[in-house]
Amino acid sequence: MKQGSMLWNIRQVSSVGIKEMKLDDGSMLTIPEVVRTVLHSTLVKIYMAYCEETDFIPLSRSTLYHILSVCPASKRTNLKGLDNAAADGGNSYDILLSTISDIEKYVTDGIVLMELRECKESLRASRIYMKTDFKMHVKQVDHCSDHCINYALSDPHDTHFQQSCTDHQHDIVCDRCQLLPKAISNLKKILSNLTDLSPNTRDDMVVDIETAEGKIIEWKSHILRTINQDKARTQTLHDLQTGDILLIMDWAMKFLPLAFREKQSDWYGQKGINWHVSVCIYKDEDLNLKHRTFAHLMDGVKQDWMTVACLLEDTLHHIKMQLPNTERVFLRSDNAGCYHCGNLWLAIPGISMRTGVFIARYDFSEAQSGKSYCDAKIAHMRGKLCKVAASGHNILSAADMKSALDLYGGTTGCQASHVEMKEMPPSAARYPIRGISRISNVEFERGLMRTWQAYGIGRGKQIPIDHENNDLAVLEIISNFICKSGAVGQIHKPQGIDSSSDHCFMCPEGGCTQVFNNYSDMQNHCFLGNHTFKLQASSTYDDIKLRWMDACSSLSEDVHKYRNMQEEIASEGSVQTEMGWGLKREKKHVRFTEDIKMYLNEIFQRGENNGTKVHPSVVVQNMRVAKNENGEKRFSPNEYLSVSQILSYFSRLSAMRKTSSKDLNDDDLDAVLLNIAKMETASEFQ
Repeated sequence: MKQGSMLWNIRQVSSVGIKEMKLDDGSMLTIPEVVRTVLHSTLVKIYMAYCEETDFIPLSRSTLYHILSVCPASKRTNLKGLDNAAADGGNSYDILLSTISDIEKYVTDGIVLMELRECKESLRASRIYMKTDFKMHVKQVDHCSDHCINYALSDPHDTHFQQSCTDHQHDIVCDRCQLLPKAISNLKKILSNLTDLSPNTRDDMVVDIETAEGKIIEWKSHILRTINQDKARTQTLHDLQTGDILLIMDWAMKFLPLAFREKQSDWYGQKGINWHVSVCIYKDEDLNLKHRTFAHLMDGVKQDWMTVACLLEDTLHHIKMQLPNTERVFLRSDNAGCYHCGNLWLAIPGISMRTGVFIARYDFSEAQSGKSYCDAKIAHMRGKLCKVAASGHNILSAADMKSALDLYGGTTGCQASHVEMKEMPPSAARYPIRGISRISNVEFERGLMRTWQAYGIGRGKQIPIDHENNDLAVLEIISNFICKSGAVGQIHKPQGIDSSSDHCFMCPEGGCTQVFNNYSDMQNHCFLGNHTFKLQASSTYDDIKLRWMDACSSLSEDVHKYRNMQEEIASEGSVQTEMGWGLKREKKHVRFTEDIKMYLNEIFQRGENNGTKVHPSVVVQNMRVAKNENGEKRFSPNEYLSVSQILSYFSRLSAMRKTSSKDLNDDDLDAVLLNIAKMETASEFQ
């Protein structure tokens, strides 16, 4: 086997970063970040087998392990809780590469095989570009339509959400942005010319290619929207004046009860404790950033807009009491349904009037992006709770949480309150806002709201407030906030250090080169968002390190070749993007056919009867090969379902089985399908 063909199997260039090796004379060598895709023991075993086959006497196993240790490389690991768009985009590249490998089995022409290999190289380079340099190329105004935020986030069908690009033309294309569309185009062309493929196999491959391409484009749009929406936070922090505050809200994950000595019987079926966190960030008289964190603790509550409205009003009341000069507040949260809701927006004018603090704007982060400052404060409070439990206290209720957080002088920068929701209105009226899923920013004026699909793009659309939503529940304060001396936290401007320091914390944002002396500085840097992006290059063991550097550099040669490509004038073969390509796309929900319903119901009923339930991912694969009574394919490629669709369908059937009769009629199934469509739309914008 040739060395070049082995490189992609045992090590790969990482998406970002560099590593340094220190020689015996103290000099440092810099190599690209490389990931070993096999275990050290497996690599040594492969090498020993190769030496035995070639009659070569190898070094001892201990020496081989030491060589691997002095040649730095990261190891592959499994990850959880990834951004859906990024995870789907990365998996889509794997699907495309796997599809090319399947096509190669039907190709004998050497020229076509070479074209397929070029497609693979382009896709690999495109994936690395998406993970690294694309976000550094994105600008507010750019001659490349793929990089221009104003062009990508302007709605071509609504002038209220358009930003003019009259001062420049989009007459330049980026070769690295063109890697994906050109590879897809060549792949489809090769696929259409193959005569050995059956129509069913060709159709399946085309569906896989088009689906993967769509998810990658959505990933690209997601990155661009994240960059633009984050500007709302950084700009607000920059423009804060005395009397202004930025209030970031988030529901923490339910806190499971902690006992100093927990019995086995108490471990099962635990009920979590709800807590909602609001971080108030403001500038003092010397224009230094400070923060106060308010946590509302509840034993059991519905996390809906009504609860959020009551907690927001209570928080603003206490902020006004502790900071009397507060006059204006800017809200920020994620896209959860309890926040991204017309009922809450229509309740805000009344909250402003009753608290004496004018809510000027409400900004939403991009879905599953924009790590909030709430997470850092939640982590601090969780750490405090764990320490209190370890010291001999039981934390089994919201009252116990309140006592634990106030214990030993409280938690720095944090205050806690134990509350309950009382006197809920019998039925709150619903005030739907058309196209609300596309709205990312809301500004409140007298008698109206002004909305934007993307921050700073267009003049916005006015929505008159014909009726305010003031019929709220009553919030009962069981144990109020205690403003202790340590209730105010400092946000210091981080001081960067040189990356050669032995103890440094690197910014986790891909492409940012900032490093810091301590963890708190790194956290503050991430919150402020002032990233510095940069395009990503003796003894015996020194000789080994030099060879390792050469190997890593040669491995990334193709990557750097693509990275060094320059933007060129748009040519006839370039794929031009359309205005608004970066905006959120609403999914088109297609009704399930009767055959699909019957197929899914059979699988569900079989699992209920024998107790062996099939995972939705297995159902997805089985749908592709299912046959009808005539031995033909049962479903066409357009009828294939996703894992989320099948999971939602089964979940609703299970819920209906528990609450209703076992016989499901067509009206029940239609309700299930409608609920699936709503759930998918809601999850897409969270």
